[in-house]
Amino acid sequence: MSVPIVVNTAPYGSEGPYHAFRLAAARAPRDEHVGVFLMGDAVDVSRCGNCYAARGLAGDDLIPGVRAQTIHDLAAVTARSDRVVAL
Repeated sequence: MSVPIVVNTAPYGSEGPYHAFRLAAARAPRDEHVGVFLMGDAVDVSRCGNCYAARGLAGDDLIPGVRAQTIHDLAAVTARSDRVVAL
């Protein structure tokens, strides 16, 4: 099963990103493919390429292993997925 988790809330003042990563960690041992796509103010944790640039952040600000993606990548992931979780 493939489950993308989309987070569009800031990592401060909201528990959305925290719970998204908790949910991803809880589903991973069940042999499910779990992806987390952060956009908007959530890019302080990861990044949507355009959201990241709009906030003045650069490529070296990335956490190792994180890739910049676009809304088209998110559309493709959600089209292939059994369900989508949005926080």
